[in-house]
Amino acid sequence: MTEVLYDNAPLVEVIVEVRWETVSVSTIPGGAIDPYLKPTLQELQTRMAANGFAHHETLIPNEIPRELLAYQITDRFRRTPSSWPIFQIGPGVFTVNITPPYGGWSSFTPFIQQGIELLLESFPAPSQLMKVKECRLRYIDAFTQAHTRIDHLEFLTRGLGLNLSIGHGKPSEPITTEKLTDLSASMVYNMGISNSKLHVQIGSGFSSGTPATVVTLEAISTRNSEAPESTKLLEWYESAHSDLSATFESLLSQDVKNAMGKRRDQ
Repeated sequence: MTEVLYDNAPLVEVIVEVRWETVSVSTIPGGAIDPYLKPTLQELQTRMAANGFAHHETLIPNEIPRELLAYQITDRFRRTPSSWPIFQIGPGVFTVNITPPYGGWSSFTPFIQQGIELLLESFPAPSQLMKVKECRLRYIDAFTQAHTRIDHLEFLTRGLGLNLSIGHGKPSEPITTEKLTDLSASMVYNMGISNSKLHVQIGSGFSSGTPATVVTLEAISTRNSEAPESTKLLEWYESAHSDLSATFESLLSQDVKNAMGKRRDQ
């Protein structure tokens, strides 16, 4: 698939995420443990350092029980402080993240592959002990005045083509867009990829202190607790990226695309 890049893209972050099964703790409501997190983290730290990602950050105090933090990030690896991309791990979860400057999917893919391979090399007997439950690919974009956003509600209708009408209204007090002060939306669609759904979230926020309309596109695959295979995981991320890219292009009006600057097809 041809990759489309823009000089003034609204991208905030791209997040690749793998989740695997944890073990529920009946004495803690909603609690769960990852019995292999400690040995995985120890080995991963060694392998990350050997591959140039020696800067290790612990994100939570050691006295906080990991049992309370299922699917939350606890540790991060970088080449140097504040550098990107980053690798992150926690009980039942591993992510690869990147922020601008972003050279496109083709430049990010080697890090995804590297991260997944290092995770599987660090996890004890992953083919027997790791049961993958979800794969996720998330793009976060923030549209500001640099992308023709005048205000949030105006951008929803003009920039994203969102219909803000709701209900039939009452003759004495109709529900009209003029009475709206803010709007957030969350939508879920079936994807063409097996066992995968597209989540679209839209809300108001800020980007570098500037008011923004924040759009999150996330593909989520349910993996049915299968043993991990790096090739299959990477194939899914490739397909999910193609779908999310097509969705992103279809969301935006032409004037927003024009404001995003020169389009480069790679």
